[in-house]
Amino acid sequence: MNTESSVRPAGYATAMNYSLGAKTGAEALEAVANSPFDKVELWWPWDTPHPSEQQMRQLVDALAKGRPENPRQLVALNLWAGDLAAGDRGVLHLVGPEEGADGAGAGTDPDAESGDPAITEELIEHLNVIEYLHRLTGVRRFNVLVGRGGRVLQRRQVRAFAAVAKRLARFGGIALIEPLSGIEDYPVTSIKEAAPLVAAGGRLLIDAYHLAANGEDWTWLASRGAEYELWPEHIQIADFPGRGAPGTGDAPLEEWVNQLREAGYEGEVVLEHV
Repeated sequence: MNTESSVRPAGYATAMNYSLGAKTGAEALEAVANSPFDKVELWWPWDTPHPSEQQMRQLVDALAKGRPENPRQLVALNLWAGDLAAGDRGVLHLVGPEEGADGAGAGTDPDAESGDPAITEELIEHLNVIEYLHRLTGVRRFNVLVGRGGRVLQRRQVRAFAAVAKRLARFGGIALIEPLSGIEDYPVTSIKEAAPLVAAGGRLLIDAYHLAANGEDWTWLASRGAEYELWPEHIQIADFPGRGAPGTGDAPLEEWVNQLREAGYEGEVVLEHV
């Protein structure tokens, strides 16, 4: 579990994720309630896509504990992604029938009369919950995991992601797409593989640990500038190897972050480590 002492060295970080290392969502909320950070981040903290009013109010209370006049800011939240403990990493690969080839570069319009992923009622209800959480907490960045449907990004995943991004945008929400590591059947493991989802209305989430684990150098983004279509919206950091706090591995995290800051990055830098 992350502690205050373990995160102090990274003064360039702006927020802390309290889900990685927490055994339960309740444990993560307890950590938020005791956080010294003004800004925090969470994975989906409940085992259902439709938490009760009481459960959602517990999140609000955790953000405000000890500082009711100035609650902690929830800067990002994962959408419900299935049973993470069982290995799920999203459900968009299960939404709607697949049509045509697996190519992900076309057919990204969620309003198309043919090939629409027909987002499930469960997912629509979940997005209604997300909008309510936005009203309660102000959170507007949402990490959308697309599902373990194989190494090739399916058109249904792109279309469903586009539909989710469009619904989030109705209230100012932003759909984030994060390249992951260590999952053989996950289709987004690099910046290049995230590009079709950015084109479908998402924004890039850079996790320095995952990209380092995949051997990808992402510092080239600094040379492209903030107008570049794949410019990151959100950054998470942990050292590599080990996924520990900055300084426990070999990754020059502060140097990487400073390069992007100098190039115009103005977003959060979130500690997400074990």
